Amino acid sequence: LVVDLLATGDRRRLTRALEVGLARIEQVVWASAGLSEPAIPATTRHRER
Repeated sequence: LVVDLLATGDRRRLTRALEVGLARIEQVVWASAGLSEPAIPATTRHRER
């Protein structure tokens, strides 16, 4: 998916796909460490509009 979005130049969808992937990875890491979810989810950090 990421490669396809890079090839098509669809930056908005690429950004969203990367945000979703990062959030999922972050959830797994936090859960495996026995911690609760972070106070600031990855998908809301440093978002440019």
